[in-house]
Amino acid sequence: MNTQSLETTARKYMWYGLSIIPIGARCESPISSWEAYQKRTMSDKEVKSSFIRGRNIAIISGTISGNLECLNLARPTLFQSFLDTIEYLNPELRRKLTIWQETPSGGNQLIYRCTGKIGKSCNLAMEKYHLGSGDIQDPLIDTKSEGGFFLVAPSSCIPKGGAPDSPCVPCILHGDLAHIPRLQPEELNLLHLIARSFDENLHLDPPRAIDSEIAFQMVGMYNRETDWHTLLERYGWKYIRSLGARQHWQRPGKAGNAISATLGGTGLFVYSASTCLPQAQHLDKFSVYAWCEHSGAGNSYSVLRAAAKSLYDWHKSE
Repeated sequence: MNTQSLETTARKYMWYGLSIIPIGARCESPISSWEAYQKRTMSDKEVKSSFIRGRNIAIISGTISGNLECLNLARPTLFQSFLDTIEYLNPELRRKLTIWQETPSGGNQLIYRCTGKIGKSCNLAMEKYHLGSGDIQDPLIDTKSEGGFFLVAPSSCIPKGGAPDSPCVPCILHGDLAHIPRLQPEELNLLHLIARSFDENLHLDPPRAIDSEIAFQMVGMYNRETDWHTLLERYGWKYIRSLGARQHWQRPGKAGNAISATLGGTGLFVYSASTCLPQAQHLDKFSVYAWCEHSGAGNSYSVLRAAAKSLYDWHKSE
């Protein structure tokens, strides 16, 4: 892009209420210190001197850009599954998400504002894979929020992991940044909650106070040998559909095709607050059994301990 076109684009983005900074031609690093532009936008003189031939444009997210947030989905195959989950949980929210961007690395980014204050940039879901001698974790879904920035079209850069002499790949913007959608705080919270359901690290609260090693082994056996469909249907859950590797389930007592939880490789993730199961965390089969059978035992520690003891008692009676 020539200097005049780049400068024109930069001014246009500023007109939309966005704080912008120049980025180097073949990387995503700012040309110079950018912290000042989290509190003020560039002057006319700064725009003219900053956006010259060969440079890129980034938008600073957060308060300075009208409570702007960018939700980054790193894996190409993740985007449609993410949108489908939103559609079946909150169709109105899905209709609002009209602006998105294809990244040079093959991922996708949703761009929106919030009517309330947004938090700092953070990782919402991690991907886990094995490399060499151990497991590697990388952000799978993260936000560029307060204190962050992201490259924006018509910028281009070398894809992540590409060789230094690799050709630059452009960002491709869908939608018009002049009409960035505004989400309500509860919609933003739901968006983040859905993102967390894609986390590939299973964070469970193991029943640490089990009375015996046999009971602990029984928990592992239960997880290995129990069928998810049989377990959930036993407690009144209804299977709705499968989208890729994720299954959609509906809680007991709910009608229609709306979903209440998703089931994937890291277990059951419950969105609904109208069940006995803990919300917004991954649950293995034993945890589902524990909460359905022993939710009256008290806190998480007591519930899991009571469930483990019941499995142990069952084992002794056999």
